[in-house]
Amino acid sequence: MRSRVFSFALVAVALALGCIGTASAQVGQCRQIVLPNGTVLTCDVDASGQKVYTDPAGNVYPATSQGVGNFIVTNSNTNPCTAVLDPTGVNITSTNPVLGVITTSLDPTRPSTPSFIRSNGTSEFPATEVINFYARATVSSRPGRIYRSIQEVTLTNPNVTSFNPHVNEQFTLSRPVEFEDVNVPGVVAFTLKDVRVTLNGKR
Repeated sequence: MRSRVFSFALVAVALALGCIGTASAQVGQCRQIVLPNGTVLTCDVDASGQKVYTDPAGNVYPATSQGVGNFIVTNSNTNPCTAVLDPTGVNITSTNPVLGVITTSLDPTRPSTPSFIRSNGTSEFPATEVINFYARATVSSRPGRIYRSIQEVTLTNPNVTSFNPHVNEQFTLSRPVEFEDVNVPGVVAFTLKDVRVTLNGKR
């Protein structure tokens, strides 16, 4: 009887070790994406970044952009490799000859849909990354006014091949984003029509 109990105990230990070994292997396969909760990530927006703004009259204002975004990991999973990200800071500067300097920052008063990076298949890469945040903006040619995005800003890349840090990962705007003057809600002041930016990361 003792022999059978001992045998069962050995099997249970073996199974437990097997589960631990599998979990460790999965985490190893996801070593760039699966990170401890609370990990802070910083992304630099390359100076070659491009934005296109339009006004209600249909005038188009292309702008060069650069800046930085900060995110924190709030959850991670394996199978597929996944990290959920919460934006904690955005500071992007765009320049157009007519509009002047457009400064875009995170609107911390409105929680956004969780951002994430998730493997497309059984391997860690390629992966799909989606960045969501509500934005505030100022425009130097319109001093004293503060604008906010009516919709979320959503940047996507369905073919990410690097993370923590990013290496020349290109993101585009999923859909146009309208901005309103915070003191004149409901009236579209301008629209962010297109974004094409390259992100590089810092460990």
